[in-house]
Amino acid sequence: MARDRTVLIWSTKDFSQKEHKSVRGNIEFDYATRVCWSPDGKAFIVHKALANAMEVYKVTKRPDGTLGNSQVALTFPQHNEVADILAMEVAVSGKFIMTCNNKNQLLIWSLKGDILETIDTRHGDTYSATLSPCGRFIATTGFTPDVKVWEVKFSKTSNFEGVKRAYDLTGHKAGIYNCSINSDSTRMVSVSKDVEYEKGQLVYLLHTGIYDKKDYPGKIKLSPDGRTVVIASMATLTFFSAITGDKLNTIEDIYAEPNSTSSSSTSLSSAVAVDASDTWGTPFPRCSASSTLFLCYSVIACLDFLVFGVVNDIVAGLLDIVAMVDAREAKSSCFFSVAGRHHSELENEAGIVCTLMVGWQDESFRLKWVTPKVEGNIKDAIFDPSNKLVLTLGDKHVRVFHNVAGYTATIQDLEQSQRKATNSTMRERITQQIKDAKKALENIKKVTNQKTK
Repeated sequence: MARDRTVLIWSTKDFSQKEHKSVRGNIEFDYATRVCWSPDGKAFIVHKALANAMEVYKVTKRPDGTLGNSQVALTFPQHNEVADILAMEVAVSGKFIMTCNNKNQLLIWSLKGDILETIDTRHGDTYSATLSPCGRFIATTGFTPDVKVWEVKFSKTSNFEGVKRAYDLTGHKAGIYNCSINSDSTRMVSVSKDVEYEKGQLVYLLHTGIYDKKDYPGKIKLSPDGRTVVIASMATLTFFSAITGDKLNTIEDIYAEPNSTSSSSTSLSSAVAVDASDTWGTPFPRCSASSTLFLCYSVIACLDFLVFGVVNDIVAGLLDIVAMVDAREAKSSCFFSVAGRHHSELENEAGIVCTLMVGWQDESFRLKWVTPKVEGNIKDAIFDPSNKLVLTLGDKHVRVFHNVAGYTATIQDLEQSQRKATNSTMRERITQQIKDAKKALENIKKVTNQKTK
């Protein structure tokens, strides 16, 4: 999914090929912020940004068995006009859909669009919600230093009974950014502001580790086999062994240009310049960090359509636009507005050209700026079901990496199992598995070394 109002469906079978084919789906007059598959793989659900509601798309198949077009099958009613959706997942049983928003509301939906129950997560600020692969538990994280685990209960006749608090996972000392659960729901991993990540089983803490991106929120994922942990922070992937807790390797600046020397972040004030060609009157003074009066203003965004009010998605990562004006220039009450237009001819192909109009009693000024090209951050990271690949989302392309750390963690796990083997047959079988894992690791290293030369 992307802000160009499209959803692309890829076949994982093509990942090892040079050509990667995709099927394109369109979202009319809107774009998706969340997407997930139905358990049977015949439909997918998106959360639409402007409508702030979920929509189900049915995927058809061509006569040759390949995926065809996607069509709208059902549109869910809007629950909260102002709340932003943090998570959206479908239970593997197909009995319910889970959503969680930034208003601390955890919602359980039926497949027909009815709300079965609404729960207050009681985190103060909720950061994430994760549905276990078994469809039984929901783990929520937030400002509080614990992971709250909820159990969704159904009767033997598949009637919804309610959501109950199962238990809490404790051990962190600060708010928890994110958590992840492995494929058989036996292990969970979490990452916190206290710069530690934890891996637990039920309510028992197994390992604690340190990661070095404490100043930035991290997305954490546990591989389906429960052997590898990856933390995505800014544009860096850090891999850990879930067996020993050791850091295995790091991939940095995955979205940086080959010869890029630009900073990963640029202040808004440094990108502002006076429109000298304008004839509105006195040139507006350049905005600077020394400005003392901060004016927050409403926005009119012309991104193929008009949206009135404060627009939170004009630039990715920029939630509020703030105009900085020297207090000495504010002689009386002022008015202000902004017009932004998508400018596809810019170098970054996603820039916004904005015009700021500020006026006082007898004066009015126009100021234009272009948002600078900024290196992207990782929005999400995903393990494939085979544990062999890691996919990242952040720029216009989905990046696919070999999970080299996963092979190392597999060898560590097998070596521990070998020492605990109770008979020679089991020991021989594990020994052969270790040899196969080491051979696969060497082959992957050869492939990656050839690609980097």
